[in-house]
Amino acid sequence: MIRTAIAAGSLAIMALALAGCTATRPDDVTGNIIDDARIESLLLSAGDPEDAVRYFRTVLEESPGRAEFRRGLALSLSRAGRPAEAAETYRELIARNQATPEDRLDYASTAARLGDWETVNILVAELPSQITSVRRHLIEAMAADQMQDWERADAAYAAAEAAASAPARVLNNWGVSLMARGDFAVAETMFKRALSHDPQLFNAKNNLAMARGLQGNFRPPSIPMSETERAYVLNNLGMIAMQQGQSEAARGLLAAAIEAHPQHYTEAASRLEALGTSEG
Repeated sequence: MIRTAIAAGSLAIMALALAGCTATRPDDVTGNIIDDARIESLLLSAGDPEDAVRYFRTVLEESPGRAEFRRGLALSLSRAGRPAEAAETYRELIARNQATPEDRLDYASTAARLGDWETVNILVAELPSQITSVRRHLIEAMAADQMQDWERADAAYAAAEAAASAPARVLNNWGVSLMARGDFAVAETMFKRALSHDPQLFNAKNNLAMARGLQGNFRPPSIPMSETERAYVLNNLGMIAMQQGQSEAARGLLAAAIEAHPQHYTEAASRLEALGTSEG
């Protein structure tokens, strides 16, 4: 329930037109390798994910032994929101003894999206000790969170923070972990630390307010927020107040959210109407 109150961001991806691009790549031919690499890099970084899936499926059918094509397909499937197919492709890479440590880390990330934490733990345990990236530590921390192994989770979050040049998102995730444990006061401190590194990180602003609300403090934190951000925070605080049976506080927070939003805030208005109906 705590996690469902936390807003999630979305990533917008540019579309790249690739109509008319064809390629023939026998396994024993290395011609045009620079141009091929450039196309594949563009597909994986800026191209439309479904275009990338089609491209890598085609070249993989022509050259099934090429690990880079299978890897590109797995990454493209993951970007296209098809984690089950991506996981199967990573398993094929591993079965062919073509997987690098980075591939196993990508597979662990995909398995986490699928909620396959047993596989995540196996993959992380098999990673070489010299792989100390922020992502490796965060995946390990999430796996520990799922097992409620809080000591291991804290160690992994601390390692991720130490490895990060900009640790705001790491600290925000650590704070979410602390909220899941019911350590709301400590989580509040963690979100403040996140905001000290990135004052614009809305998830940390929202989560800071949630941590306060879960302690019965429904006053929004005194931090810079846009009108829309403030409206969302007030709405979410109103939801917590409703869940705690604080109807009067919830009513005031939802009304304030409607007033703060620069446009009509349908979600908050509907909740306020429902609150009035339930008490009518």
